[in-house]
Amino acid sequence: MGKPEKITQKTHCLPRIPCVILTMITGLCCLGLHGQPIHQLLSNKPLIQTNQDGTLQIGSVKLDPTGKSIMFPAEINMREGQLEYALTGPFGKLHEALLQTDASPVHIHLAMLLMGIEGSAQLPDASKSEKRRQIQIIVEWEKDNTPIRKPLEELILNQETNQPIESKHWRYTGAQIIEGTFTVHREQSYIAIIEDSDALVNSNAPNRKNDDIWSANSVILPEIGTKVTVSFRLQQKNESRSKVQESTQK
Repeated sequence: MGKPEKITQKTHCLPRIPCVILTMITGLCCLGLHGQPIHQLLSNKPLIQTNQDGTLQIGSVKLDPTGKSIMFPAEINMREGQLEYALTGPFGKLHEALLQTDASPVHIHLAMLLMGIEGSAQLPDASKSEKRRQIQIIVEWEKDNTPIRKPLEELILNQETNQPIESKHWRYTGAQIIEGTFTVHREQSYIAIIEDSDALVNSNAPNRKNDDIWSANSVILPEIGTKVTVSFRLQQKNESRSKVQESTQK
């Protein structure tokens, strides 16, 4: 993983955003987390900044508007044992989480809103809006100065079949706001393997309600504490799943 991009100190002029999404962003920034307004939890720097490569920076979350993806740092938290979550915050259920991150769930959600992904806590359906919430998640790290990129599903095993989790795409839920609290900030559940409406992302696996069959794929995973980059990526039009898989094998 290379050095972080230098960040300029000017506020980015946002592209034209649908009014409904602007309303959601405004509402999110007015609600409290743990009894504090969000603006008190953010730094004094501009919330959205422009990197020299044209990407946007929201805290530790980088948004690539052209590639329709976001990325943020994380680290390996478990290599063995039963899993219920693929990613949590530092105060989440670390005893059953594959990865952990210090990235703010507010920043991740704002980045997804800016890509036009609103999220939904409702059960999956076949609607067009539901299809737009499908994302691919890539985990990247370095071994002997060589980058390794793996789809998240390859890092999680179904103990009944000894095969990777059957979730070719993940579903952006966006969590919920209840009584002025962004629930993912309270629960610290970012990517759920089991069904969890309070998580930012949920698995699409057909047996996602079973919380006893998931484990870490220690054959592939690096050591605990290894720094990784997690990417959420929207599948582009006319882009096949196999093409994306090929890119992770390079």
